[in-house]
Amino acid sequence: MKREIKSSLLDTSFLLKSTDVINSILQTLTNDKVHRFITKTIYREIETLFLVGRIGLEEYDRAIARYKCFKCRLIAQESEERDHAIREKCIISMEEHHGVRRENIRNDCSILATAIDNNIDLVLSEDFHFTSRVTDRVVKELCDKSCPIYQRICNSDIILINKDTFMMAYSSRKVDLDLIEKIKENVIKSGKRYQSIR
Repeated sequence: MKREIKSSLLDTSFLLKSTDVINSILQTLTNDKVHRFITKTIYREIETLFLVGRIGLEEYDRAIARYKCFKCRLIAQESEERDHAIREKCIISMEEHHGVRRENIRNDCSILATAIDNNIDLVLSEDFHFTSRVTDRVVKELCDKSCPIYQRICNSDIILINKDTFMMAYSSRKVDLDLIEKIKENVIKSGKRYQSIR
């Protein structure tokens, strides 16, 4: 089954990735007139990674150049209250499904909440946990729980994929959902997990 893509959100890891394939994907989205967005969280995350020394000037410049060159827009926050409520639900769900502490998923949930609240079609990320079936379950849970309160979210159906999946599944403003489903993996977020109590 094919699905039309009208809007895309570019994650921090996608913008930072050191490969020309990213530029090729951004050019394809531009040519196909698919809207390209980033969030305030993503912009702040790139700046913070540079300021604390986790990325160098070359990576920082590359990410900012991509954002500017391909005319990515900073997505507007429709409702701070709604965004906060969805983000908090996301944190609970991510803690449960990925088994990590809330401080390690705060940015992930901020990005997901903004994407859901703005009915973004496609999120491109190079974080494998973010594009996994596990996070897909989080998104479905969020939409199901939020829909009765926030009607605009009822139609939200985000596709989370990485560059390689995009190259295989995307053509002329459409993605092949069956192919994406075959490629998806069950990956959980690595990092500071809860310690088991003995």
